[in-house]
Amino acid sequence: MSQIAEPVFDEMHPLDSIETVLKAQDWIFERTNDDELLLNVSSETTTYKIYFMWHEQSETVQFCCQYDKPLPASAYAFACAQIQEINEDMWLGHFVIPRETLYPCFRHASLLKGLSRDSIDEHFQALIETAIRECERFASLFQIMGENNTQENDLLLARTSVLGSC
Repeated sequence: MSQIAEPVFDEMHPLDSIETVLKAQDWIFERTNDDELLLNVSSETTTYKIYFMWHEQSETVQFCCQYDKPLPASAYAFACAQIQEINEDMWLGHFVIPRETLYPCFRHASLLKGLSRDSIDEHFQALIETAIRECERFASLFQIMGENNTQENDLLLARTSVLGSC
């Protein structure tokens, strides 16, 4: 049986490792307490609120990349149906719309048990890149769903992957 790396959590907090990744990007972040870290990341279309929350008992980090605009309450059921279709094709993470806030977000829980410090750094660098890429891919869809006069054709166009470039 292969040997699993000893956890590094006795030596350092997992969010300290995430801080290392964020500092390398020159991103400004806030450590609200020992187990939570927040930052804002701007893209071409929006500013994302990114949350990292450590759960020691399960050795898991919950990651959330939230859009900056809520959906109208009247669009909630329709948006959930769209997200269900999106999530069926997702390999990593999933989208949710919390009923309390109505801000769409990309979420992923990462089990860190057995990972080394270096692999944790690499993992979170890749997770951040993946989350922003997925959020950007569906940004126009969430923007259209936030409008009052959403047409089905507009949604289909927003969900279509771009093929090639000009």
